[in-house]
Amino acid sequence: FTTEEAFTESVSFAERFRSLGTLFVERSEYLLVSVLFGTAGSDGLARSSGIAVLLTLLAVVGYVWKKSAQKTRQVVSIILAYFGVSILGISVYRHAVYDHYILFLIPLVVMLYAVLAEWLLKKHTLFWIPISMLLMYTAVVNVPRMPLIAGGMTISQYAQSSEEISELLRPGEEYNIVLLSVTGDLYGQNYRYFLSTYEDKEPIDPERQVEVDTLVIINEEQLENILELPIYQIQIFPDKTNPVTHTLSTGLEVTLLRDAE
Repeated sequence: FTTEEAFTESVSFAERFRSLGTLFVERSEYLLVSVLFGTAGSDGLARSSGIAVLLTLLAVVGYVWKKSAQKTRQVVSIILAYFGVSILGISVYRHAVYDHYILFLIPLVVMLYAVLAEWLLKKHTLFWIPISMLLMYTAVVNVPRMPLIAGGMTISQYAQSSEEISELLRPGEEYNIVLLSVTGDLYGQNYRYFLSTYEDKEPIDPERQVEVDTLVIINEEQLENILELPIYQIQIFPDKTNPVTHTLSTGLEVTLLRDAE
């Protein structure tokens, strides 16, 4: 999931604090609700419902903590403390946060749900009905998204595509990469790795994205009207009047934007 930069020199402390709080809530919702229950994509609950589910979950956690034994309280407290500090750190981070950045927190989320389920089942065995329904819903949402079959680009395809992209570039050309992919890796790290092996054709550091003369848009998703997408790197590029699109041998569409100046 991505976000615009939350902190700039021109905003007040109150605005920074409010922005940090918003990011904290959004990223907590993403981890506690969206990842498991499918609200991060087009299926499952609507994303707007995710915040309501998050608030309900926190209310349940608070009730369990208040009513449970000391041992359960300690477990819940440790999980929430670790989770809270981690989410706070991710919220302070100013750039896009991808799923592989937060994988270390997924076990904590599952543990929290397991503690809640165990406590509810001890209170009354009939709780197995809603818990089973929730597990079935989670399976229905997530199984279709699991890589049970080979999918996406292989390493050799990344290498081949990067080689063909390098042939489209001029020696010493300062360029940035934008990847349109279901992975959400806007920076195209796999392509950057291979392109960095070609002398005098390495991509610039993403931090220098405003200094480029060329923008390479790799369209894995085969999207249309890509220049109209609300992607920062595309929208700030000064010259979008003469895009040139190439189709690689791997089937990828690559669009080059060059600043005429």
